[in-house]
Amino acid sequence: PEEPTVDSILRASVEFKTSADGYSDYDLTWYVGGLERVGIRSRTLDAKLGRFKKGDLVSFKASTLDPKGIPLEAKSKSVFIGNSTPVITTDASRRRGLDGLRLKATDADGDPITWAIAEGPPGVSIDKRGRVRVKQVDLAEAFEGEVVISATDPDGARAEFHVPVTINAAVEEKKGERTVTRTHTRESMSAVEFEKANLDNLQRVEKMSNEEFEAYTKQQEEAAERRRKAAGQ
Repeated sequence: PEEPTVDSILRASVEFKTSADGYSDYDLTWYVGGLERVGIRSRTLDAKLGRFKKGDLVSFKASTLDPKGIPLEAKSKSVFIGNSTPVITTDASRRRGLDGLRLKATDADGDPITWAIAEGPPGVSIDKRGRVRVKQVDLAEAFEGEVVISATDPDGARAEFHVPVTINAAVEEKKGERTVTRTHTRESMSAVEFEKANLDNLQRVEKMSNEEFEAYTKQQEEAAERRRKAAGQ
């Protein structure tokens, strides 16, 4: 492969220019980090057999005999074993809701995984162990899209977990209080209401101090004067 990792299977490809008599078969020798992997002669090599890891250089040597019995050797270029991308292994297809979901991921290189919410509405979070939490948050506008959860290794290779979500807007209802003042006059009262109002007023006056009574009397006189002027107009 062009960019091999520890998940890759390396394949040796050898071409010899042949004469009419041709060549006998050839042998392969594999090298990892410049060291020979003794006893491995297969045309393919994986990480388990070759014991290579991220950052290693792997190459091989092909050797054969020409028709005259003269040894021939050809060495390959070295390939660099690059970083593997994490793989999220959790299957949440049958789960309803994200809150409490535990995500798991593997990394072929054995690198630590960092979890994060890459995209999504407010209130969604994930801890370092891959546990998702959803907090109730009122949104001024509805959200329709995806929650994208990423699993990233130290080299920046990232796997993503996409969950489509739709959240309705939740605008808090605001209730205002309104005070209404109504004027109750003699014309709007029944005889019973008028009698009761006079009695209540009399009882209130009887409980007044001298100062309160004088202030009350002044208010009544001013009110009578306003009514007289209004009637004159």
